[in-house]
Parts: sequence; C-alpha cells; structure tokens
Amino acid sequence: MAPGAKGRNVSAPVRPAPVLEHIDRTGLGAIAAEWDALVAASEAPGPFLTSAWRGAWLATRGVDADLEVVTARDADDGRLVAAAPF
Repeated sequence: MAPGAKGRNVSAPVRPAPVLEHIDRTGLGAIAAEWDALVAASEAPGPFLTSAWRGAWLATRGVDADLEVVTARDADDGRLVAAAPF
C-alpha cells in the first residue's frame, strides 16, 4: 500500500498444510481408486494418467522397477488432492 493510503486488513482463514506422503510400488494399488477419482476430476483427464495405465506401464519395466509417488492429502478430511509420480 502506498504511504499515507488508508486501507483495511483482510485476512483469509488459515487452512492446515496438506499432509505429504511418499508411496512406493507396493502402496500404489492401495490408492488406485482415489488416484482415478482425482484424474477424473481434473481439468485434463486422460487414459495415460489412470492407475490402470500406470500399473501396465510399470509391469513392462520388470519386477525390479519402481515408481516413487509423492501424494498430498487434505489435512482436514484426508482426501487425496495431488499425486506426483517420479
């Protein structure tokens, strides 16, 4: 705000930060339904983002291959709000 300007302080409600998780290959099946719901609700859903495609792709990589995923869950209700595979 410019010097001498009058204004009011506005504050937004403080929300807890998302809960971050690190999931490996064995944990991916446990979040498949949540993952697919997140994909379906996105602005650009596509078949290459689904848990079925991710599982099929990972199977072609062999038993020693792994996919690491960082997920974020809403701190209030625990729902999956983001997933980033690496």
